[in-house]
Amino acid sequence: MMPDTDMDDKMRILVVDDVPGNIKILISFLLPDYNVLAATDGFTALKIAEEKKPDLILLDIMMPDIDGYEVCRRLKANAACKDIPIIFITSKTEDIDESKGFELGAADYITKPITPAVIKARIKTQARLLTLTRSLDDSSRFIHKTFGRHFSGDVVKSLLDSPQELSLGGEKKLVTVMMSELRGVAAICDRLNPEDVISMLNIYLESMTRIVHKYNGTIVEFVGDGIVALFGAPHGGKDDTQRAIACALEMQLSMPEINAKNIEHGFVGLEMGCGINTGTVVAGNIGSKFYSRYGVVGDVVNLAAGIKSQSLGGQVLVSESSVQESAGLFRIAKKLSLSIKGGGESPIQVCQVSGIAAPYDIYLPQNPPSA
Repeated sequence: MMPDTDMDDKMRILVVDDVPGNIKILISFLLPDYNVLAATDGFTALKIAEEKKPDLILLDIMMPDIDGYEVCRRLKANAACKDIPIIFITSKTEDIDESKGFELGAADYITKPITPAVIKARIKTQARLLTLTRSLDDSSRFIHKTFGRHFSGDVVKSLLDSPQELSLGGEKKLVTVMMSELRGVAAICDRLNPEDVISMLNIYLESMTRIVHKYNGTIVEFVGDGIVALFGAPHGGKDDTQRAIACALEMQLSMPEINAKNIEHGFVGLEMGCGINTGTVVAGNIGSKFYSRYGVVGDVVNLAAGIKSQSLGGQVLVSESSVQESAGLFRIAKKLSLSIKGGGESPIQVCQVSGIAAPYDIYLPQNPPSA
């Protein structure tokens, strides 16, 4: 193996050929524009590729022990090396040889004798493709980091498939905001030690997260024992409000099971109230270079928080405007007029929703909510 040059930001290329003279010719083509690694046999090439992770491999086919085809096959079968582009450089000129190279996963195929212009042009093409691939990989990692913990798997997949649909700079969107909050937690905290409080809340939040994701909601944040979820951002649909209300109803129905788990662990039962509101918000990635999250701002959010704050344990309170479009789908237990801070001088009309028809078919028991 020939030593590699000093490593910097230049593209790193591994040259593999069993004839040292051919390697010297290729290196003379590549320096000083690229960093060069070299191997004179297939086994050494495999070792260097796994240890050094070159950006590109120029690979001869006819070599002793294992030929270039086998080296290519093994590299593509190695998770650590499978994405490294390979250009075959060979004197084998038959179409069947070239086809075999591409079938094994090669990115390009150059026949000898080679010229500097051809080599450099093919490398530049692969460099451009590599830059594009890495840019897409960075975008995918950013989406996973920013949204993976908060979005359902279906939503994250949709963002990865169509990242151009995501505006992180801010955009106006019609969304339904669903907020939930436990009742009486302050008193519970006074009776339990801190470790038990956190364990109790984690049982609750884990179950609620699964339900929100089931209905493709976006969890914006956990505020203590409260949950803020969006339906309609980053992707919206005609059924956003329906899914939000169905989600809240199922969350209420899940409370007995959650309480059974908590009681089993020696904790106490919990009650939850929910508030829902629909309207236009500004959505985007909010924060600084140190911390950011996807979120929404606007009066719609504030009103949802106000509705939630007045909901009793077991209630799902929904702004009247949110149920108007699909009013026939919901079972309304009663209508209320609430004076909400930030909601204006006039009382806000809300509906206590206790059920939703097909395709959801979710109904709460008829027992009145507790105070």
